[in-house]
Amino acid sequence: MKHWARIISFVLVMCMLAGSFCFAAAPKASIVSPAADTVVSGDSLLISVKVADKNSVKVTVFEEFETVTDATTSQASLKSVNPSNITEADLKAISSDYSAKLEAAKSPKAETSEAPAATEAAVTESTSAAAVESENKADAATPAATTPASTKKYVYTDKEYTSPASFTASGELGFFTKQLTGVKPGLYRVQVDVLDADSKVTESIVNFVAVKEKPAESKVDIFETQQSGAMQFLSNLLKSIFK
Repeated sequence: MKHWARIISFVLVMCMLAGSFCFAAAPKASIVSPAADTVVSGDSLLISVKVADKNSVKVTVFEEFETVTDATTSQASLKSVNPSNITEADLKAISSDYSAKLEAAKSPKAETSEAPAATEAAVTESTSAAAVESENKADAATPAATTPASTKKYVYTDKEYTSPASFTASGELGFFTKQLTGVKPGLYRVQVDVLDADSKVTESIVNFVAVKEKPAESKVDIFETQQSGAMQFLSNLLKSIFK
């Protein structure tokens, strides 16, 4: 009996897990390439987006620019971001800050109301007591400072690098693919907007990618190599003759 009870329990658990996987909401779209927060080298960029369940998306590539102020004229201008010092940790920090700013822009501003005087006094007293207690704890033992992986923020101005491209999956799964060539070094953002039946954006998926110059490859002159080999052979031959 115990043996059959264990088997039945195991089957029930597996059924519950299978049900949870079946009913889990699959993403409507996801960016396959470029991978999120990556640094690539070269002058080409492959854009690949996976779209599920006949959903419609709008794919746009943006280039990010930083504002530079001229010291002489005090005029501000946009300049391409120098990717030489950008790391994947920086890209993660930039992406996180960008997403936070998007959510903050979507959220309605909270309404502020004037609190009663008695409540305000209580809050002030409580804050003061908390401050004193915090100072006492700081004097007693100062914790070791932690350095974040990156403090980069999204402080850029974007411009469309490619025109928005619309795509609708014809079946349960579809792929939008586009190869960009002649891409100059800089910071780019691949943005996929999921659209509803009225072509309104319901969700935005973003990947940041830094494009660096491809390292110069050392070229070997075949003729020079052959000539050097021939000269070496002749030199060895002369040495052997007059030895």
